Parts: sequence; C-alpha cells; structure tokens
Amino acid sequence: MGHLSWPKGCTSIEDVPWDVLAVINHSHTILQWQENLSSDEMPPAWMWPFNDEISEWLEDVTAARKSGSDFERDDRVQVHMTENEHASRFKK
Repeated sequence: MGHLSWPKGCTSIEDVPWDVLAVINHSHTILQWQENLSSDEMPPAWMWPFNDEISEWLEDVTAARKSGSDFERDDRVQVHMTENEHASRFKK
C-alpha cells in the first residue's frame, strides 16, 4: 500500500528519491505524536522541522508526566521573517 505514495516510475523502494522518503518518514512521526500525545502536549506546527526544539519539547512532556503536573504549553507563535524586529532593518 505504501508504494501508492511513490512518484511515477518507482517500482521498488530503491527507486524512491531520498527526499520523498524523508517527507514520508516525517509525516509518520507527526502522526505518531498525534496518536500518543494529548492536544496540550502536541508540539506547535512551527516547531516540527526543528529536531532540537522537538527533543526539548518531548523532554518537558516526559518530565511533566513523571511529576504528575500539568504540561505548560509553549505559547510562542510563528512569525514571518519580514515581521520580526531583526528583519525590520531590511525593509525599504
């Protein structure tokens, strides 16, 4: 069934480009988070491509579960580069 997500012309896993496999693997990881984490424990979408941020997030989730305390969400939001204070100097 997995071969249905392969590009045309791919007849075996060896033919699938590595970047397609990386995207499929990442999507499976996100699905695992959705299946195993509560909505409060789910990392924000901006964090998904950053392995270091995700590792820290999941360590915090684990610590909160072990201590029995409520998990405190990271309420930072993703901001476009052109809208942050460091990029403002590049505006004309």
